[in-house]
Amino acid sequence: MSAQSRPGTPRILLVISADTPPDALDEIAAGRQPRRDYLALRDALDADLLTPSMTSAPGGKQAALAWAAFRRRNDYDTIFTDNEGTGLPLALLLRGSRSHKPRHVCLSHYLSTTSKRALFRLGAGQRIDTLITHSTAQSRVATETLGMPAKKVALLPYFADERFWDSAFATPASSLDHPLICSAGLEFRDYTTLIAAARDLDVDVRIGAASHWARHNAFGASADLPANVTVSAYNYQQLRDLDASARFVVVPLSDVENQAGITTILE
Repeated sequence: MSAQSRPGTPRILLVISADTPPDALDEIAAGRQPRRDYLALRDALDADLLTPSMTSAPGGKQAALAWAAFRRRNDYDTIFTDNEGTGLPLALLLRGSRSHKPRHVCLSHYLSTTSKRALFRLGAGQRIDTLITHSTAQSRVATETLGMPAKKVALLPYFADERFWDSAFATPASSLDHPLICSAGLEFRDYTTLIAAARDLDVDVRIGAASHWARHNAFGASADLPANVTVSAYNYQQLRDLDASARFVVVPLSDVENQAGITTILE
């Protein structure tokens, strides 16, 4: 459904930084993948989606998304961006525009970097009507460091698909030679410490070092891995089964001020 076909109702564009795999809807319906938050939001708001495959602008993926969203601004009352890598460039473009300026809601994840602070100094925050954060630390960065008015910053707790990750739907391993410890994710992980702690213990450690969203790859699989440690990638069902088979799920984190690891913890 296009924005123009909904006269009289709020017109909303969701700018999403990843494309939905072609088989995802069927996999979700069959219970083989968790629900996507942005698809639920699209359905609840009767919104339109803008994803990387829908853009043809030059430059990086996030810059292309920001430019594509800016070009569509006249068609919408509200534009939602799902990360600050897209949201901050879009905010600067909207700030410089003399034509229609829709409301801009930006979901943020990690605002503490030097480059993002620079974009706020250029005035990006002036064209963000609501800045969503997932942690109290990032809310403080937004207000105390970046100068966002507190009334424009919303703290939204993180989430997981409670239906998919219910252990009642998992198939745990029927027998294991050793107690199993598992971990997953890439965002600011300290797997070096986990591996060192597990070396020579009578346990098996399985690490799912893959992420659909992480851009901070803090782990490189080493050829010196102990025999009791396995590093691999798992699909959603395999990861659910792994969680259900483990004695412990461990999330080793570097000392950062955002919500790294929360997805794995909730799942």
